[in-house]
Amino acid sequence: MADELDDDGPSRPAGASIPSLVKSYLAFARRAIRQHRLAAAAVFLVSTGLAVAAAMYWPRTYCARTVLMAQVNTVWTAMTRPARWPRPTR
Repeated sequence: MADELDDDGPSRPAGASIPSLVKSYLAFARRAIRQHRLAAAAVFLVSTGLAVAAAMYWPRTYCARTVLMAQVNTVWTAMTRPARWPRPTR
């Protein structure tokens, strides 16, 4: 039970530093891409094509309309004009 409370998150292998972990992750990604070249190329081409198509067809200008809605604030009026404070009833 004490071990569950003292857990600081995912643990690293003993002696492994952050740069070595990053290097191992990059090596894994490189091997995965080498083994699946066709799938990696297809994903790259499809995502690049979608980005180019979105850039071509996305509108270059936008139209925005703003409406200012005002509301009477009785507290502010009463504070700036003390003569208008509501008088207490007896």
